[in-house]
Parts: sequence; structure tokens; C-alpha cells
Amino acid sequence: MAISIPLCFANRHDPVRSDVTWDGISYVGTCKNCGMQIRRKKRHLWKLDDHKKSDG
Repeated sequence: MAISIPLCFANRHDPVRSDVTWDGISYVGTCKNCGMQIRRKKRHLWKLDDHKKSDG
């Protein structure tokens, strides 16, 4: 049995797979451990969503 330790405190998140969508730039979703919005930076690496939308 594998033990899963949430690494959200180190900005390493695990997405709710059914919630992941493509926003035209990258994949975005919700972390299944902390519930925050996250963005995929590269394969298997999810970080808090810091993407800023411009109002232009």
C-alpha cells in the first residue's frame, strides 16, 4: 500500500483529473488536496495558478 503525502505546502499539487481543462495556454484544474486553482507547468508538475489575465 502506497502512502500519499500532500505536498501542497511546497507548491506541488495533484489535480482532480476529471476537473482538468485546457484554457488555450495550458491545463488548469483544482488541487484534490487543498482545493486551490492550479496550472500545469510541465508534465507531472502542477503549481498554484499565478496566470494573470489582462483586461485589455
